[in-house]
This record gives sequence, C-alpha cells and structure tokens, in this order.
Amino acid sequence: MQLVFARAAAAAALVLTSFSPTTDASAQTVSIATPAASVAPAPPVAPQRDHVSTHHGTAFKDPWFWLREKDSPPVLDYLQRENAYTAAVTQDIAPFADAL
Repeated sequence: MQLVFARAAAAAALVLTSFSPTTDASAQTVSIATPAASVAPAPPVAPQRDHVSTHHGTAFKDPWFWLREKDSPPVLDYLQRENAYTAAVTQDIAPFADAL
C-alpha cells in the first residue's frame, strides 16, 4: 500500500512541477502556463472494413477484424502510427516513467 501511495505522490509532484502559475495583476486572475509540448498530435484512427462472422447461426459485424492479422503490412503500419502517437503524447512524463 505504501508503494502505491509513494508512486501517486511522485506522480502528483511531477504534474505540479510541470506547470508554472502566473498572475496577471491588471485583471486579478491567475492563469496556468502549460508546457509548449502540451499541443498533442491527432491520434491515428483505425479504418473500418466490412467483415461479418457467423457463430451459432448469429451474424456479428466486426469492422476491426483486419487488426487480428498481426503480421500484415497495414496492421504493422497502423501499430507504428499508434506507437509514434503514444511516444509524442507521453514525452513529458518520460523521466518519470524511466524512474519507475
């Protein structure tokens, strides 16, 4: 239980140190400046392909059935785009992930 709490506290500390609050004296408001890398790229969208499987007399539509073909070039290309997206969105927490 202590390990989970320690990890949560470390994550909260990392998040809190990633932002720097600034005060606008003329408007009496407080704003939070986010890191420049906070503009995330758009996630890849897996295209849907028509596929119908029939099990025990019932037809099921599965538009992502093609993703089961793990070694096919379209699936590998899509997975590479997903991995690139994940790396781009999580680059700010890379030091924390490495420390874990």
